[in-house]
Amino acid sequence: MACGKCGGDNPADAHFCAQCGEGLGARDRSCAQCGGRVLPGAKFCTTCGKAAA
Repeated sequence: MACGKCGGDNPADAHFCAQCGEGLGARDRSCAQCGGRVLPGAKFCTTCGKAAA
């Protein structure tokens, strides 16, 4: 799982980034196009496919 703050790679079950200490579930965003949830570290919305800002 990629950290939404620093991009560091972490195990899927990690709750905090091993590189910067950021909480991995706290950085969810909304898609500007459709309002769908954009997961931490995601580059694209899984609902509409628009690039995440």
